[in-house]
Amino acid sequence: MISLFFALALSSPKAETLLPNLEADLDEQSLSNPSYILGQHWFRKLHGSKHFINFPPAYDYFRSALAKLLPYTELYQKNIEIGLLNSTKSNAFVLPGSHMFLYSDMLSKIDDEQTLLALLAHELAHLDLKHYERQSQHSEQEKSKAMLLMGAGIAAALAGAQGDASSALFLSGIANQQENRLSYSRFQEQEADRQAKKYLIRAGIDEHAATKLFLTFFQGTIGHDPIEFLSTHPIPESRLADSLSTTPLQSVLKQGDQTQFNQFRATLLAYRASLMLDSDSYIHSHINIQSDQIYAKALVALINNDRPKANLLAKDLDMALDNQAYLKTRILINSGKIEQAQKIIKHKLNLNKNKLAFIELSPDSHLLTNTQSQQVRLMQYEKDIINRIHLRQAKEAKNLALTRAYEARIVFSKGQGLAALNLVKRAESVADLDDLEIISKIKQEILDTIELEKGNNIELD
Repeated sequence: MISLFFALALSSPKAETLLPNLEADLDEQSLSNPSYILGQHWFRKLHGSKHFINFPPAYDYFRSALAKLLPYTELYQKNIEIGLLNSTKSNAFVLPGSHMFLYSDMLSKIDDEQTLLALLAHELAHLDLKHYERQSQHSEQEKSKAMLLMGAGIAAALAGAQGDASSALFLSGIANQQENRLSYSRFQEQEADRQAKKYLIRAGIDEHAATKLFLTFFQGTIGHDPIEFLSTHPIPESRLADSLSTTPLQSVLKQGDQTQFNQFRATLLAYRASLMLDSDSYIHSHINIQSDQIYAKALVALINNDRPKANLLAKDLDMALDNQAYLKTRILINSGKIEQAQKIIKHKLNLNKNKLAFIELSPDSHLLTNTQSQQVRLMQYEKDIINRIHLRQAKEAKNLALTRAYEARIVFSKGQGLAALNLVKRAESVADLDDLEIISKIKQEILDTIELEKGNNIELD
């Protein structure tokens, strides 16, 4: 996937140093930054994919893992827009403008937090080194070609090409590039590796985790299909040698508490298992801790709408862990056991009144405060929760105008611009004066974004 954005490059890495870095000093997430506008456009497209994972506690962990590394980067904005995609392929990639995606199957290759942090550090390095921005300084023809490839790949993924988002993205990207252009991409990979190692050292994370990451990938290819990550992240001959050291690897006993990582890993592996006929066997072969196996099986049962199995397994979930408490609450609500669910929700909100995931599950949708919903730097998964709460409030009030308006906002966040504008128009036709103020705000948000995209030659669809 990385090559989808970076492979259209000069044949020599030295040539890039002769180009001015036109976007180097821009806020990565500013509306005046063309990279951000482009990245947001394709982020919304992937956000609307059937592969997109909706499980807020997993995003909480993903965000906290990145927070361990971001202070040690040179990125202006110390937050990254994140997405999780369910896939049979192992991959991770970044979009311009500080967006990062991780595929569920990647956690079948990574079994400890430090190795995950090594992977995230590598992806952050691509953003920090502004590889897309440096690439985009080529001719308009090359930029247009890159954009077309990106669009074709994501469109193919959304259409379910080969049943897998990552394979569709791959086919439209690197497979169409000439070999002489891959050398530049290999250079960027090596550059990102070395930058990532600096982050790990600065953050006090075992720098040898990168070695384990590469060894895991290389060993995983023996007798198996190539790992997607290696296909989309070209390997220079010296790449593994760069990561190796004569210093002994850190003992697993020094890695600290792995509980939250294990919950995140079990969550993603549960989604991955849901794509298989024999999900239980997959879970047993990849998860060693029995309590995490139960949790993963219960999540698969919820995903597959197997209520009897979900309820049976929910009895053994650990309410001290947010992932498992959240899952049990959803299972109880799905089975109509509202009072039992409400006890868990009340307990969790007593501990932290700002937990949006549990606010959404609460029967009292008015627990959401204006302060919570109007924060400036909300992540997309947080905006999703708030939008769903507002939509529920509108439906409960039987307010057709606001129902359509919030549906428009949700639809637009999933990359459907024309459908969103149509919903806004229908909302305006039945709105009273009080509702028109809210609807006008939502309409303006959509129109402003569309106008910015048009200014960057991104067509409305």
